[in-house]
Amino acid sequence: AGVRFIQLYDRGWDHHDGITNAIKGKINAVDRPTTALLKDLKERGMLEDTLVIWGGEFGRTTYAQTRNRNFGRDHHPACFSMWMAGGGVKPGVIHGATDEFSYNVTENPVHVHDLQATILHLLGIDHESLIFRFKGRDFRLTDVHGKVIHDILPESTASSRQSSPSSVVRRKDTVTHLPSNLMVPLPNLLVRKEQPSLWVTTGIGF
Repeated sequence: AGVRFIQLYDRGWDHHDGITNAIKGKINAVDRPTTALLKDLKERGMLEDTLVIWGGEFGRTTYAQTRNRNFGRDHHPACFSMWMAGGGVKPGVIHGATDEFSYNVTENPVHVHDLQATILHLLGIDHESLIFRFKGRDFRLTDVHGKVIHDILPESTASSRQSSPSSVVRRKDTVTHLPSNLMVPLPNLLVRKEQPSLWVTTGIGF
């Protein structure tokens, strides 16, 4: 009751060797529980009001890191996948693509600032207005970057949020200066009625 943000963190995915056996245990540990979470939220009518984000800190290579049979996969920051469900996200959409080796992004790249801007948008916050002053400079989570990924949003939702001047706090109307200790007064910023009531993040750790 009253908890708006939940993070579930699972460690032990840093398989630089022994991945053949180790990955099986990790998949068994997270696959069915994650499915159960989504099904439970949907059955209770909560998924449309809950934004679920699943990801990790970077990708892994598609080729073996070592030449012996006990091989693993190294860190690979150039491309990796995340998924989102509920909370105003369009279901069944794949956004972006890589080359045939899964080495580089070749279609619809998404920068971390774009992801942050989109998450804030789904929470009813304009990332260009979420500002705090520190040492004489206005700072944003997305710095001077970030674009909302409207392709993963339903057309009606995306268009209404773009066109309605009252749907989000916009910079031209007001600049919200947040305290430098980042104690963000979210109730004052969540001005859109349909913002998710809960934000769940799940991910893998290394």
